[in-house]
Amino acid sequence: MRTRLASAQLARLLGPLALGPVRSELVTCGSGAAGMYDGPSLADDPERRLTLRQADQARADFAAILDELECLKWQIAQVPNRAWLSRMLLLGFGSLWAMFGALALWLAA
Repeated sequence: MRTRLASAQLARLLGPLALGPVRSELVTCGSGAAGMYDGPSLADDPERRLTLRQADQARADFAAILDELECLKWQIAQVPNRAWLSRMLLLGFGSLWAMFGALALWLAA
């Protein structure tokens, strides 16, 4: 599979790396661009067919990876965001000054 990039897309991708004017023709990348497999299908190759036990093991491994991914998503969702952290800092700083003010009023009396 071949990928074609227009000159404007190429200039945008290269950014500061583009040292001169980009030609207006289309640029063709070689096969295998963007990680695409261009060979025969694995299902068509009798030497690479999986046995039932291998397919079951691969399915179990894939399910375990998906479970771990869900766990990581949940943990990332629990990380406090910037707004929450700034709110807690403001509350802590305000309560500290309120305690200093109360202490100053208590000592002045």
